[in-house]
Amino acid sequence: MMDTERIRAEYLRNGVVLLRDFLSPDWLDKVTTAINKLHPEADPDRDQSTTEGEEEGAKADRSLSGSASGRDFGNWQSIPEIKELVSQSPLLKVLADIMASHSLTFYFDQVSVRPAHDRTLTPFHVEMSNYPFVGDQGCSVVIPVDKIPLETCIKFVQGSHLWGKNYYPSSVRLAEDTEELRAHSKDCEPVPDIRSIKTAMVLEWTMSPGDVLVYNMKTLVALNGNCTQHVQRSLITHWFGDDVRFKQRHWPIHPPLTGRLAADEHPSADGDTFPLVYGQLPAPRPASQE
Repeated sequence: MMDTERIRAEYLRNGVVLLRDFLSPDWLDKVTTAINKLHPEADPDRDQSTTEGEEEGAKADRSLSGSASGRDFGNWQSIPEIKELVSQSPLLKVLADIMASHSLTFYFDQVSVRPAHDRTLTPFHVEMSNYPFVGDQGCSVVIPVDKIPLETCIKFVQGSHLWGKNYYPSSVRLAEDTEELRAHSKDCEPVPDIRSIKTAMVLEWTMSPGDVLVYNMKTLVALNGNCTQHVQRSLITHWFGDDVRFKQRHWPIHPPLTGRLAADEHPSADGDTFPLVYGQLPAPRPASQE
């Protein structure tokens, strides 16, 4: 039986927690099926007898973003296995409990396919900076369907979600961007060189199919390339708790999902785009009569 109190404490302290062997074989099969639908070329068990014409057609279908659906994010409404995961899986209650939230709202899904010998590096960054939302109860979830060794795993700066910092996304180049952007983001700063912070501790784990990695959207995260000889595939989902609110950003957001939200609204106010999948939002406190 899972020790929810211990897991919540670890997540709230470190900004990340690994749930070993959390997904059952049935749920893992659903995730694998979903990824294979979007990226059939990455399936190691794929029938290699595909004709050259079919191969070229598949490449054309994936020309927009690398997936057969035309995009690698926001496929939950068209892929039944993803829709089932984000609406019915045991993950929902656990995520709400881990974030100490009464509710859980689904943001978006994405698929990561890292080819063998891929040397692409992703430097430390904060995911929340890329989104038009603010709050402490936002988390991302990584579900691998291939083994991930230590040398290619995701890296996190322990407790960095508690530093009280707002960082610019990596897309912002302060030397090039306008004074207007600076004026509207005075509370933001560039991500520091983690190597220069002597007290910073980096957390990382090997992962296997069935494991689930949960991390706070405000935790500093980085990723090495894939130096192995096999592809590494993962489904990544993103979620919000009670305190998240919509905020207009003054730089491009990714993915470009804003729904029909007004400033300071909870994302579930547009339930068609960001469905409330577990629990209920707490009732707003009445205004003070003083």
